[in-house]
Amino acid sequence: MENRNLKAGLAALHEEDYHEAIAQLEFVCNTELHLPTIYRAQMGLVTAYAGIDDLQKALELCQSLTRSKSPQAREWANRQLPELAQLYADRLEAAQRAKRKSPQQWAIHLLVRLIQRYPQTLVYAYQIHHIFTQIYQKVARGYEFIHNRAETLIYKLFDLMHLDLGRIPDRDKTKLQNVGDLRRHSSVKSSQK
Repeated sequence: MENRNLKAGLAALHEEDYHEAIAQLEFVCNTELHLPTIYRAQMGLVTAYAGIDDLQKALELCQSLTRSKSPQAREWANRQLPELAQLYADRLEAAQRAKRKSPQQWAIHLLVRLIQRYPQTLVYAYQIHHIFTQIYQKVARGYEFIHNRAETLIYKLFDLMHLDLGRIPDRDKTKLQNVGDLRRHSSVKSSQK
């Protein structure tokens, strides 16, 4: 007579209801005295544990089946063990890869920990950002001031040297247009004549 819990467990396993299968098959393993029934339940448990990704339990149980008295159970376990071991190794490697962080993730992680540990760092970071913004604005204004002064100095040099911009070759005028507006200088020169 076949154990009804074994039958229910194997049916649940066939329908991929692994938690129900585990409950039924563990009950069989704990209460049954007939060894072939226990071996069948243990083989089902290996598959059910693997189905819920409890590969460590599946491997342990499969290894114990390789030492069983039943030749069928031993043969089945010896076929399943390499597949389970490979699956277990792949899952461990995937878990390790998932734990690794990219440099950006590390930077964000460290920043979050720093802010959690020292909340005032956020205020300091804002203040530093504000200071750098002000420095950038002052440098930009200084550059613009120097650029305008250099342009004025070039025009003054032309005036001092009494150069007529009409005599400057076109290729040089193009270069000078990058420094300043020649038309403005030309109009100043022509009004002085």
